[in-house]
Amino acid sequence: MIVALLNLACTSDKAPEVIGLEFVQRAESLIEEGSIRGLNDLVSSDYHDSDNRDRRDILGIASAYLIATGSLHLFTDLKSAQFAGGGRLQCTLLVAFAAVPVEDRNLLPGINADLYWFDIELIEEQRTWKVVSAAWEQAMLDDFFGDRRTR
Repeated sequence: MIVALLNLACTSDKAPEVIGLEFVQRAESLIEEGSIRGLNDLVSSDYHDSDNRDRRDILGIASAYLIATGSLHLFTDLKSAQFAGGGRLQCTLLVAFAAVPVEDRNLLPGINADLYWFDIELIEEQRTWKVVSAAWEQAMLDDFFGDRRTR
């Protein structure tokens, strides 16, 4: 118990939801700007995921997606954020990738958008939260209007 409290004290004095939202908003802005250089600063050099992708791979995927789509707008919905062991933060979010701005989830049924669930793990490095692992899967439109994940 004491170790867990010390980990929390060392990682941040902000609530996990605040950290998650700040990270997602920063990433969203950089993606909409098409800033791969900025995204580079949000990915840990220790990035590794269950599909054996590393930092270079994940930045390559982001670059290819940005180049292929041209103008990209995101609608994000942070579903959960909680501290995990080792000073990490686990977040689950829904993301809609669209060619037009989406200010409200109610616009989603009328546009063509790629919909995904993301499970990301963040770690604090030099006072900046960075993604150290991620997994994603296709989401359904209903996911944006309900409380649980549909598959």
